[in-house]
Amino acid sequence: MQKRVWKSVLVLAVVLMLVPCICFAGPTYDKVKEAGVVKAGLMYNSIPAAYFNDKNEWVGFDVDIASEVVKRIGQSMGKELKMEKIKLNNKTRISFLTSGRIDMSTANMTHKRERDKTIDFSITYFFDGEKILAKKGKYKNHKDFVGKKLASMQGTTSEKNAVNLLKSLGDKKPKVISFQDEPSCFLALQQGKVAGWATDSTILIGYAAKEPGKYETVTGVTPSTSRSRTCGRTAPT
Repeated sequence: MQKRVWKSVLVLAVVLMLVPCICFAGPTYDKVKEAGVVKAGLMYNSIPAAYFNDKNEWVGFDVDIASEVVKRIGQSMGKELKMEKIKLNNKTRISFLTSGRIDMSTANMTHKRERDKTIDFSITYFFDGEKILAKKGKYKNHKDFVGKKLASMQGTTSEKNAVNLLKSLGDKKPKVISFQDEPSCFLALQQGKVAGWATDSTILIGYAAKEPGKYETVTGVTPSTSRSRTCGRTAPT
């Protein structure tokens, strides 16, 4: 566990050193410099990445990343920049970038080649793996979910991976129920509407901590899918 943490810290340090060079270019850079504001897109219910705590403060790992990126870009410009936080979800995090509603998206974004067609990415700063969260003691491995319903978030890599996982285990008609956000997935699991919830392990652990001892991540006959988190920005023109 300590090795994984230090690897994440090392990658983060490299990202922050390169931030002024990799995050903005061309029109976006000029717009930010003139306005003195960076519009940063963030999730708002993704524990522990970006969410509102009990004091209604917007906190999380991605929030900290965005804040530091904005700080470093300001330093490279020789001025202090303000950060305007914009709420995103899985369906809007790319469209907000391409439409210019935000300057930067720091929102659970996996770097995929197909996404390179419309937006640019920083280097990856966080690595994770996908798992399935279920009620404690009910399932031993992934194969136990064949024929059962899994929750996942609509329009995500996790959604596709959950379908492919069940197919690889012999499920001819995978039942992956798509939800709009993480709280909806967790609620479906709590209410017994699904057998498990498939997404990044850090998100699952974050939500499981809301009810200690009631849920656990299930690994099994197939390895967890590798995931990465990156800082996306609009492609320069």
